[in-house]
Amino acid sequence: MFSCLDAVSRTLLLPLYFRAEECDAPSPIVHDPMAKELVKKIPYDFNVLKKHTLMKTATLMRVAAVDRMVDHFLKRHPDAVVVNVGAGLDTRFFRMDTGRMDWYEMDLPEVMKIRRLFFGEDQRYHMVDASLKDPDWHRQILCANRPLLIIVEGVLMYLEEACVRNFINQILRNFSSSFLIFDAVSPYQVIMSAFNPTLMLTGARFKWGMNAPDELESWRNDIRMHESHYYLGEMMPQMGWLNFLTLYPSVRFGFSAQSYMLGKPLTAEPDDEDRRGKNP
Repeated sequence: MFSCLDAVSRTLLLPLYFRAEECDAPSPIVHDPMAKELVKKIPYDFNVLKKHTLMKTATLMRVAAVDRMVDHFLKRHPDAVVVNVGAGLDTRFFRMDTGRMDWYEMDLPEVMKIRRLFFGEDQRYHMVDASLKDPDWHRQILCANRPLLIIVEGVLMYLEEACVRNFINQILRNFSSSFLIFDAVSPYQVIMSAFNPTLMLTGARFKWGMNAPDELESWRNDIRMHESHYYLGEMMPQMGWLNFLTLYPSVRFGFSAQSYMLGKPLTAEPDDEDRRGKNP
């Protein structure tokens, strides 16, 4: 089933399994029963991912951080159009559906072929076979004058900076206003990804890292940072003795969830207070 996927696409198994396994935790970081059911249906030996405690906790903290940002946006804009780029086997729509939004799952055709084995489309839930590198992916997104949220989780760090810049420029060229949520790593973590035992299982490597949360603002004057959250900035019981790693700045400030306003401001901003650089 997964032999046709490239190294980066195969990473879709990591967050899926980690969310599924977390369902049995006493106080789960993310509660996703659907992920647990999906894992039961997939012919893959997930035992190879057991005992990857650090990667599991970091991934779940990332999911929780992005969930919080998405939830905050949707509470302000329940009728939004959402594009989930690099959807893999994500289940966020089913955890966060407002009943009014339109949601687009977007990924490579070979990934979407697998996704369609488990999920079906309806009037508000759509699937798009496209890479963010495709120049015309935006044509399949119908948002009229509705608020647009673009989520890119677990994707951009695997791309060259030039590709990330081009993707953001595409958004700005084709949508007058949008809100972007993604996760990022530091340049140091890009280097260290070559030694990450979990990534070694897929053959993937990080390629792009951010030096500072406001770095994207220097790319264009119509990019405005909204929030930056270093999600490994606190100790977690699930990490046990590995919590000592969060004392190192390279880890503590190595992984973040970011949100940006692209283009014209929305009629109602996602938050009335200024959250620049805030790390709750």
